[in-house]
Amino acid sequence: MIKLEEKNARMAMIRKYLAAETILAEEAALVQYYQTHHIDEEEKAIAQLLAVTHPSRNLLSDDSAREFDRIVRGKDRICRSRRIVFRAGFFAVGAVAAGLAILAFLHKPEPSTIDTVQILNGLKAMMELEINDIESITARPDGNAAILTVTLEDGSEKYYRMTIDEDKGTTSFASLITD
Repeated sequence: MIKLEEKNARMAMIRKYLAAETILAEEAALVQYYQTHHIDEEEKAIAQLLAVTHPSRNLLSDDSAREFDRIVRGKDRICRSRRIVFRAGFFAVGAVAAGLAILAFLHKPEPSTIDTVQILNGLKAMMELEINDIESITARPDGNAAILTVTLEDGSEKYYRMTIDEDKGTTSFASLITD
């Protein structure tokens, strides 16, 4: 073994250490030397480097193992609680989506609110307009309105959308433009 009390021997070991050619026992000997001897200014930086790279306490001690286990258990508990929150959120989103799907399935379109009597009254109102060249009028219910097809004597057809406002007691016709 090299005598580290001699400066030349220490400097040779430091060069070997910096070239990554030392074994753990040689590095431990350097650490031991710098912990028990006075350090020159020119060796202070290497002593600090060795102190950082080779801590004095045994990292494989029972205390270190217990600390490692405590940290890992804590992270495991955090991960577990995050998984629980994620699962609960996932199920909540799924429940909302299922509820919306059920509502969409159960929602029935609004039934036609225009009845036959209203259509006949609308046709009567159309006939009262005294358009002389009407050959026929047909009506097809369309939700709360009716689509009227007016066939003229020359064979052409015109289309109207008839709506009835019972509150106001009015019947409206809107001409539908076709090409």
